Amino acid sequence: MSAAINVLSCKVILKPATMAEDTSLEEHINTFLPSAIRIWSIRRAQGSFNPRGMCDQRQYEYTLPTHVFLGPKSGSHMFERLKKHRPAPATEPATATVTASEPAPAAETAPAKVEDDAASMPAEPAATTAAAPAPTPAAPAAAAAPNVTATLAAAAAAPIEVAAQTASDAFWALQAAESSFADDLTAKKAWRMPQDVLEAARRFVKAYEGSYNYHNFTVGKDFRDRSCQRTMRKLEVTEPFIVNGTEYVSIRFLGQSFMLHQIRKMVGLAILAIRTSTPPSLVAETFGPARIHVPKAPALGLLLLEPQYIEYNKKVEEGNVKVDMLKTDGKMTPEECENQTRETITGEGVQDKVDAFKQKEVYDRMWEIEQAEDTYALWLNYLDVYQGPDFE
Repeated sequence: MSAAINVLSCKVILKPATMAEDTSLEEHINTFLPSAIRIWSIRRAQGSFNPRGMCDQRQYEYTLPTHVFLGPKSGSHMFERLKKHRPAPATEPATATVTASEPAPAAETAPAKVEDDAASMPAEPAATTAAAPAPTPAAPAAAAAPNVTATLAAAAAAPIEVAAQTASDAFWALQAAESSFADDLTAKKAWRMPQDVLEAARRFVKAYEGSYNYHNFTVGKDFRDRSCQRTMRKLEVTEPFIVNGTEYVSIRFLGQSFMLHQIRKMVGLAILAIRTSTPPSLVAETFGPARIHVPKAPALGLLLLEPQYIEYNKKVEEGNVKVDMLKTDGKMTPEECENQTRETITGEGVQDKVDAFKQKEVYDRMWEIEQAEDTYALWLNYLDVYQGPDFE
């Protein structure tokens, strides 16, 4: 994991003997540090300031290629597992006859309820895995070869949870059955996420928002451990963007605090659920007492954007107002006023430097590693060929 802005507290000598007169303390310290570690700003804090305990919320970002939402390839162990859990395809499409002299049945309003009904379906009982697929609409079995046009046309009438399955069927129908991993990966990198798959991802991560028990999203914690109660305030998925010919999205997390591996497991669950057409109702099951296996997504895309000190900054601003009033009333000298004034802990004034640092030291490195090592594709391939009991 990387960090764009983090906060630490320590006592420092403000004017060391070796520092040049025209150099700031931040610049002086940075001369002793590697390029991947920078001091952005040094600010005087209250004596009781604790950067970890006084942090009100933290904002993280996880960036990943969109091709991870494609379903498993036909013939893989994961594909066969999903095939076993999905209902058998219907032999004949359902038909209905309406005479011209009679009004149409009341079913004309039913299509508007398809998505709501799918979202309100009762969740399946908790299992030993987070990748258990939800029932999906049966596909016609009449055609011997995959029909890409029919697959895409059916997407509009399908619940949003099956958007990735529809896109996956269309993608794999264009690939040769005997194609190699390298050929498949080349095609995956050229694939672009449809809007309905993006909306499915946004809808799924929204299910994390709120205060819940995240014992299944860390290690060494039991359901009864109160420290597993965490609050997620806002999750959002950005618009896709393309780097080196591969499409990516970023998931932004705003939460009160996070546990070890929590975000990586939250992303891992989202990827597996979306690519297997599992509805967001699965998320609620992971907050219960049942132990559910949730694989960790790679650490490569995880970035701490900044910790936020909302209440501390309010306290500092109120204190500064009182100091100014004492100065105005003549009860405090300008020197005493300056000595008692404290600065708020924000990224204000250094954001341009931070953005340049993120691009050079974080994002560029991330793209380079992913392009050279195919981290996400190898991780998913391992899950697709895995034959242990964890996903049964």
